[in-house]
Amino acid sequence: MSVELGEGDVILAIKANAFRRGVTLAAMVNSQGASGRVAW
Repeated sequence: MSVELGEGDVILAIKANAFRRGVTLAAMVNSQGASGRVAW
C-alpha cells in the first residue's frame, strides 16, 4: 500500500505526532506529581 502525502499532510502529521508526545510527556510528569499541575 503506497500513500502519497502532500507537503501539508507531512507537516500536519509531524505536528500531530509532536502534540501527542507532548500530551504523553505532560501526563507522565503529572502522574509523578512533580508539581501536580501542567502549565499549558
